[in-house]
Amino acid sequence: MDELTTIEKACGITLPASYTQLYDGGCLDHRDSRYVWLHEAEWIPPIEIPTHKLQSYGDHVDGLVPFAFSGAGDSWCWQRNRPTSDNEYQIWFCWHDADHADIYAPTFAGWIYRCCLGYALSIDFETDDIDEARELLEGWSKLLSSLQEKEESDHLLALSRQEDGEFIDDERLREIVQIRFGKEYCDNHIVWQSSGVTTEDNTAALAAARQREAAQRRVERYGQVTNDADEAFRRGDFSTYVEILGPFHDMLTPAQEKKLSIAARKIGAGPDKTG
Repeated sequence: MDELTTIEKACGITLPASYTQLYDGGCLDHRDSRYVWLHEAEWIPPIEIPTHKLQSYGDHVDGLVPFAFSGAGDSWCWQRNRPTSDNEYQIWFCWHDADHADIYAPTFAGWIYRCCLGYALSIDFETDDIDEARELLEGWSKLLSSLQEKEESDHLLALSRQEDGEFIDDERLREIVQIRFGKEYCDNHIVWQSSGVTTEDNTAALAAARQREAAQRRVERYGQVTNDADEAFRRGDFSTYVEILGPFHDMLTPAQEKKLSIAARKIGAGPDKTG
């Protein structure tokens, strides 16, 4: 019995054709020169999938079949109880240290595409190796093309050729996910493991996790826009300065608060109109 048949029989799943194609191409074996590296995902050797133990602190829901993991020990899983089409299943990102999982993609090839977009989002044009990033995006474009995902392949290729600024921002990524996957895959979480607490406790923990994630995204966004705001102030574009930093009034440094007050006066907006 070959490895893929063993997985299917042991886990009660029919593997996606795109996963089988990567397996046949040597893309899942780190010893092979054709090995495919993805952002925040290391392949579980196929032979180990049937016996792989999820990193968790309690009982987890039925139907999860892990196939990759992040550097922090979080698991990428097919949820075999949530099929989306023939031999395709929802893919969940199961946080090892939280009750909830992210409902990430409806297909295996879609998951690859979103992982690539996540990498593009993480790249800073000022500090990261942009040439390396372009090579990776172009390589993933070819991979998706081989999986018959032409639209996604073309998009990654276009991203790899962008000249300046950024490959993609968080707002655009969310828009793409909503259009191509559906709203269910935008910041949608589901409890995947239990520590013996009540349903009410789990609901409260999930709400708190969402609040923490939203706050973290806001902090990251603030860090991303401060340079743009400074540039706007230097060129006397006070309206843009207020528009950029006004929503972050509670996070500003004293110097930024002073500039925001000056900019608001310049455009005739009182301090109460900048929040």
